[in-house]
Amino acid sequence: MSRLICWVAAIFLVCAATRAQTTQPALPPVSGQYFPAEIFWGAYRNNDKLTDDPDGWQFVRQHADGLLLHFGFWLNNDYKGDPVGVGKKLAALMKPGNKRFLMEIGWPSRSVKPELVRDFGNRYAKEFSRKVKQFQSDTGVRISEFACELRLFVFEQTVGEFPDFSMDDLMAQVTGDRRNYPVAGRAGKGYWTEFLSLMHAELGDVPIHVGWPPIYMPWHGLWAAGTDMQFSRPARTNGGVKPPAEAAQFVVDGQRLVDSLLQSDTAGFTCDSPWFLMSNPEYVRRGYFVKLRELEQFVRARGRRFTFIVNSSPDKKLDHEAWDKYYAETSLKSLQLFQTIGGRADRYLLESWYDGPFRMTPETERYTMTWMVRQAILYLQGPGQKLAMSFEGQRLSVTNQGEVACLPALRFSGDARVSIDGLDQTRLLRSEEGWTVPELIEPGATVSFVVKASGEGRMDAIWNPQSRDRTPRAACAIR
Repeated sequence: MSRLICWVAAIFLVCAATRAQTTQPALPPVSGQYFPAEIFWGAYRNNDKLTDDPDGWQFVRQHADGLLLHFGFWLNNDYKGDPVGVGKKLAALMKPGNKRFLMEIGWPSRSVKPELVRDFGNRYAKEFSRKVKQFQSDTGVRISEFACELRLFVFEQTVGEFPDFSMDDLMAQVTGDRRNYPVAGRAGKGYWTEFLSLMHAELGDVPIHVGWPPIYMPWHGLWAAGTDMQFSRPARTNGGVKPPAEAAQFVVDGQRLVDSLLQSDTAGFTCDSPWFLMSNPEYVRRGYFVKLRELEQFVRARGRRFTFIVNSSPDKKLDHEAWDKYYAETSLKSLQLFQTIGGRADRYLLESWYDGPFRMTPETERYTMTWMVRQAILYLQGPGQKLAMSFEGQRLSVTNQGEVACLPALRFSGDARVSIDGLDQTRLLRSEEGWTVPELIEPGATVSFVVKASGEGRMDAIWNPQSRDRTPRAACAIR
């Protein structure tokens, strides 16, 4: 059993003990529905190294679905590089495979002047659309989607400007959702709906996703960190008048917020969950994994896409080589762990907004950025990877003959009922996705289970529950 699986097992023991003490809900069950996964990736810095070594990431260019462009460099040129020159080269490199570009943007800023708060939607839409149109014109890059980080301190900023607002007023002002709020027209359009409308008017019908770190979001009574969504009303209005008597403390309900945002033509939710959150036993004990799973299902139930950011934040004191190693290893663990707890994102976004990775290529050199992306592609999609499977004496064995760890899904064809290690798994084994092996299988390793069937059938092994290639990598008869 790998170190990751040992760690996961320990986490689940902690979660189980905690639920017994606090009646915390268990992780939602896996539906068995098939959700094929996309892979996008991108870094804030060092993008010129990709264009300097185009032959060093051919596999990644062939198999990844698209590239992330962080607005800090590509639109703002924060560290005074050459986004136009590098963008032209990237556009040419990505063109043969018709690969897509996803632009990440974010608003509002903490430093915004109070008098501009009322104009958040209009202000940021004009700023970003202007910069995007110029960037596309200068480089030949065509942005196919946007991922917008809605910074949650927007709520406190808004109450600071409108201190007499109720929670209904506040939610309507930020999201534009006025289905049940008697405040239509009170302070103009909602920030988010106005932002979407103006962005589409300027840039066309480009999908725009919204997201933030769910750790800060209250959800079903589960614990939330920070004060961005749990804050106090200011003591006085801007004119010095004391606000009407009302509860001073605001707690923004996460489900209500996500639902309100998705009432518009928002394309989906982008979940920011770096490794330091995924690996924090205290957060897990407080129900963090439950929140992630429920949020994914909540978004998908509303017909929207769910993106999971794969990320890690190494210590800044590490030298460049150690930084890259830690970033690559723990980011991959984050991806694997999310799937192991039942997560099924529509898109995995391998992203860095840090100074590293410092080595971007080649993809064949351990711990470069493109090596990490290549590992994720092999893990999720499995091009060229193989499995072996045998069934003897009611024991089913699955062997990983590939070069990376895998998480196979098993599917059974036949009329029999089938149990695995004493539990009836017939429904999942016959489902579109299949029954997912509950632990990673390292290269060269074998896992086995006691399988009992009421009749004959065939067991197929799919490389990953979300791989787009559903061709069985191994099969065997069950009697």
